[in-house]
Amino acid sequence: MPATNSDSAASTRVPGLDSDPEKKALLSAATKVIQSTPTIGTELHGIHLEKLSNQQLDELARLVAERGVVFLRDQSSLTSDEEVRIARYWGGDKFVHTRMPVPNFEGKAELQAIITNEDSKTGVGLGWHQDHSPSPLPGSLTFLHNRIVPETGGDTAWSSLYAAYDRLSPALRKLVDGLETLQEGAYYPNDPDYEPERAIHPLVPTHPVTGWKYLSVNRPYVKQLRGFKKTESDALLNFLNGVVENSLDIQVRFKWENDSVAIWDNRVVQHRATWDYYPHARVGSRFVIHGPTRPLLDPTSPSRAEALGIVPAPFVFADIANEIEDIKGRNKEGVKFLPRKAVAAAGAGGGVGEGGAAEVGAK
Repeated sequence: MPATNSDSAASTRVPGLDSDPEKKALLSAATKVIQSTPTIGTELHGIHLEKLSNQQLDELARLVAERGVVFLRDQSSLTSDEEVRIARYWGGDKFVHTRMPVPNFEGKAELQAIITNEDSKTGVGLGWHQDHSPSPLPGSLTFLHNRIVPETGGDTAWSSLYAAYDRLSPALRKLVDGLETLQEGAYYPNDPDYEPERAIHPLVPTHPVTGWKYLSVNRPYVKQLRGFKKTESDALLNFLNGVVENSLDIQVRFKWENDSVAIWDNRVVQHRATWDYYPHARVGSRFVIHGPTRPLLDPTSPSRAEALGIVPAPFVFADIANEIEDIKGRNKEGVKFLPRKAVAAAGAGGGVGEGGAAEVGAK
């Protein structure tokens, strides 16, 4: 059922939840829709954000929930007042984050100034992370409008937490479903009046709009798994974060232009910036919506791949072992040895592979 154009300021509705699943009002206004990768990222052409109706904003929130991140270029006509309007439509009076570690943009309490130049000592967001995940109501939507960017450099990368969950074996999914994370975030370490955010959240929640499971994990804020020894927790969290960080086929990288906008769903992506353009300047504004709901797991909910009928690539689960036969002859790199008689049958001319018999080794 399409969303209405009612004012959300007094409500706690989830952006995108009641919108048209086909997103007809939004997509019909675009001149081109580009899927950045099969898994994550969509670029919309011909859309001017300041002209979107409330119905289209709801559909945009749904698209962000489904694709993880949405990109729009040529947004020079988008003012800070219009950004505040979008923030307040999605977040109402309660859920727009207004406590900033840096100055506001153009004096707007809702907007954070993201500025890097020759005087900067470090960049912003240089490691993989989710925005504000330790908050009781974690960051949900982040909107970043980069008004001025260097001619080259400064790309941002996002990694899909839907796809990271789908990358796990069925046995590991069964283990992580139902686990909880202990999180802490000292967002403002130089503020003596600030008490760090702390919360307990599911390791695998269900997204309130898509209904798909995702892996909610990051290195900066997820400190330990509840009920686990630290060494056990560190081992599992390090593995899970490695899936997110090192799987290029579940990631997208965006090359910014002046007045480009990226909108992402913090629940279902990690992201990281690149600071390779020093001493050149980059100037942008950002807002973050929290909640409005706590992360929860519906044990009956599907993963993204299950919901969309996506068949995994053969390599994803190729080395799952269920029987002794599955691991016989496997060396330390996970490559299986061929029996000696198979090597002999291949002949001495190297028919087994580039290394011939030496490639499969001896018992």
